[in-house]
Amino acid sequence: MVIHNGATGGSKRLADRRRRRVTPCEFLTEWTKDVTARSVRGGSEVNDTDLVAVRAASSDWISCGISVDSALEACRESGTYVLTQWMGEAGSDATAASRAVVALVSAATTAIGDEYALATGRESGSSSTREGLARALILGRPRWSELAVQLGVDIPARYHVVVLRVPDAVSERRVAVVHDAIDATFGSGHDVLAAVDRATVTILVPPTGDDPSVDRLTSRLNQSFGSALLGATVDAANTDVPDAMGFANELIALAAKLGRPPKVYRTQDLVLEYQMSRPGPGREVIGTVLDPLRDRPVLLETITAYMKSQQSRRSTSRKLYIHNNTLDSRLKKISELLGFDISSVAGQRRLEAAIFIDDLDRYS
Repeated sequence: MVIHNGATGGSKRLADRRRRRVTPCEFLTEWTKDVTARSVRGGSEVNDTDLVAVRAASSDWISCGISVDSALEACRESGTYVLTQWMGEAGSDATAASRAVVALVSAATTAIGDEYALATGRESGSSSTREGLARALILGRPRWSELAVQLGVDIPARYHVVVLRVPDAVSERRVAVVHDAIDATFGSGHDVLAAVDRATVTILVPPTGDDPSVDRLTSRLNQSFGSALLGATVDAANTDVPDAMGFANELIALAAKLGRPPKVYRTQDLVLEYQMSRPGPGREVIGTVLDPLRDRPVLLETITAYMKSQQSRRSTSRKLYIHNNTLDSRLKKISELLGFDISSVAGQRRLEAAIFIDDLDRYS
């Protein structure tokens, strides 16, 4: 394999190849080869100057009618080819080359996707283009602000990031349903963005104080979809949308695991459960509270039913089909085995946390 040194020579070759209208695969192979060599030999990483060439080439491919899928596939093929060449060269630093190629393919993929999205934005202000802006924000792509300018959309400093689980595969009709619900809720000229996937809908709602619009929107979507949707909403800065979406998905998964009813949950609705579900020494200690009852399933069932009935003796006895005196006897025995007063406030808090963790482990 011929390894090129020097960014200047490589840039000139790439410019010459663009003028000759080479295929995306030819261009990207040469680009990946040059930048990988520079990275491995000189310890430098891909930079904005490197990506200028990729964006310029992408603009040429767009003008030639080459699809974004073809360009992205060429990017992956080029990375595979260059990495294979490095692996086959005696004395090469395969580990450093692997890291460099992976970083280059990732950076080039983002640059190509952004350039195509910008081109689409210049051509149309349609809902599909606005969905491209939503996805750029969701993925944290660096050029979303430029795309927003192209579309004439004002990006607020913060968003209500709403993530909803859709029970069935999303068809084109369902995409239309989501946009119709947004338009009906917020009226014309709104800056609400949405991205509809196979199993989820992500909606970015600009906040306006203590805004009940999220509840109105989800209520309308429940009617449109014919069932209550399970979801979560998290407030976040526009630069933190990817992290907020990840957190919202964690809240949804937690609610589903605990068998909570379908609705849109906010952070405060599940903050205690979320914190207790995190691994750590505190969770491990709480998880051992019920250990003295593990070999006594009747007593474990009794205390679980008692706590889930808000410590109501009547409800618990009715649920377990036992007499109140029998329940009292069992509760006294449970206190003795656990070593603390289960009727005290502190004791009840320990039991609530321990039973929650038991439920979480059971549903995992």
